[in-house]
Amino acid sequence: MKYLIVLYDARCSFCVRSKLWLSRQPQFIKLRLIPATVENAKLYAGDIAADDWQGKLLLISDTGDLYKDENAFIMCLYALRHYRSLAMRFADPALNPLAGRLYKLLAGNRYRLSHWLGVDDRTMARELRRLHPPHCDIPDTDSS
Repeated sequence: MKYLIVLYDARCSFCVRSKLWLSRQPQFIKLRLIPATVENAKLYAGDIAADDWQGKLLLISDTGDLYKDENAFIMCLYALRHYRSLAMRFADPALNPLAGRLYKLLAGNRYRLSHWLGVDDRTMARELRRLHPPHCDIPDTDSS
């Protein structure tokens, strides 16, 4: 596996902050962080149903494997140099339910977390428009 495509909700400030954090981490497996739009979902995930990706974390490997929700969360950690051992612990059947609960806690409260972190979604949307005006394509890889 050479890279993972991560489809994230670019309208959610918690998700965007998570994307920025992921992009700054040393990686064993390259993460291509891409906003989850209808076009990008079709392009990278094929005929996946909208219910399977909208509002969820979705990863697609360069080999075509699809990871959703807590499995995608674990794979994100697995791709990172400093978090691979944690990912392997979460993948263990004894701790996998804990990873699932942690993911559901974060995902289910992402808008509250955004508010708690001090950036509301409208502010984040304005910032994204400033960084990526309509005539500008949002890059599919991070060079940071």
